[in-house]
Amino acid sequence: MRGCDACTHSNGTFMMSLTARVLSFFVSSLFILAPISRAEAEEQCTDCHSQLEKPVKHEGALMGCDSCHAPHGTTTRFPYRLLMKTNDLCFQCHDEAKLLRGGFPLYGVPSNGHPLASHPVSGPKDPLYPNREFSCVSCHNPHSSDMEKLFRYRYKGDKNPYQGNVCAVCHWTVAYAPPAPPVPPWNEQ
Repeated sequence: MRGCDACTHSNGTFMMSLTARVLSFFVSSLFILAPISRAEAEEQCTDCHSQLEKPVKHEGALMGCDSCHAPHGTTTRFPYRLLMKTNDLCFQCHDEAKLLRGGFPLYGVPSNGHPLASHPVSGPKDPLYPNREFSCVSCHNPHSSDMEKLFRYRYKGDKNPYQGNVCAVCHWTVAYAPPAPPVPPWNEQ
């Protein structure tokens, strides 16, 4: 694993690798900081950050880390060096009005909205992780996932307590009798 200075200048712009810089310094006695392409920069991000390793990938994340995150060496007033609040970032590309009308496809009825009519998509506390703000990423992984629609938690598959019922992840007692299974692990990716 390389340090942050292997990828970026102190002002956040990308540069050649630390090894190339050191060699350049000793060979030519010049400290040359050559810019690199966006593709090379993204590849260097994934050298240390494995957020895109799962099969279902978020198109926004594939467009580049800087679509949502400030580069290393900079700070923002949001966690993970996000450029703005989580849902505000999501609604830069996803049509908020279209997402929030109608509901999730239940019992064979097609959806024309998300997740259910009048179901909140933001709030002060995540129902599963009360130390986190409730937002789009409470349900969806913003980078990649094993589940369709980038759903954060596995609710399908063999020996899965949710039996394919996505609602049961948070609303166990609505679908099944207590006791509820343990809270699924939060995956930072």
